Amino acid sequence: PPENIQRTDVLVIHAEVDASPPTAPLPWRIHLCLNTHQFDKQLAAPADLRLYLYASGTLRPGVSKAAPVIGYTGSLNGLNLTGKNPRARRAGTVAQWNAAKYGIVELDGVPVLGPARPAGSDVTTQAVLYVDSNAQLRDETLLSEKPRLEKPLIAGAKRLSPLDPDMRRFFRNEDVEEDQLRVVPAIGREQKLRLLGGELWADQTDRIHSDLAIDREVQMEFLELSEVKRRESHPFIIRAKYRVPRGGG
Repeated sequence: PPENIQRTDVLVIHAEVDASPPTAPLPWRIHLCLNTHQFDKQLAAPADLRLYLYASGTLRPGVSKAAPVIGYTGSLNGLNLTGKNPRARRAGTVAQWNAAKYGIVELDGVPVLGPARPAGSDVTTQAVLYVDSNAQLRDETLLSEKPRLEKPLIAGAKRLSPLDPDMRRFFRNEDVEEDQLRVVPAIGREQKLRLLGGELWADQTDRIHSDLAIDREVQMEFLELSEVKRRESHPFIIRAKYRVPRGGG
């Protein structure tokens, strides 16, 4: 495996701001409101937090197409399931977190930070985020799945080799051509770094080779989520299980 990968458990939220980044002095309490229970697993408390803020309208094409304006660290320290949440064993209630100065709601699927407001009638899951310090955007890369460095074989030129008729039954039809055995020799190995797509913004993609202490010539391949995982995953709210510090530090 690549070097410099650390295990962690961090809630990562990418959100747009509805005007300009907040200017109130830290710490802040932020009221997060979601209209679905689909992502409750990502919001299990307690958890360390990274909140990355983006200019209005820039997240809609996805995280990999945008760059955060500023980042913050903190913690997730409160979770509330309302009466609309099917996971609540009894009828839930909407929590009132009056100390929250700001709120995050979803607009067209994108989390947006703005002034705190009452929870809407469709809110299913709420959380309170405690933000207490600035994050250095270039200090780390956080990933939900472990990067994999693989070395697949490089196939050489195909050739045909005589095949004893008595041995024909031991080979698959696609390996036999004109009663001869199709032989494709391996002439070497290439290196590929496989990462889950959509979690890195451009600056992180540019520096991931050096942070993982691998050769820059290694090709990156971004993997797609399965349909089941895609339904369970939020494009802007992830539970990071792996941390890659800048420069391996």
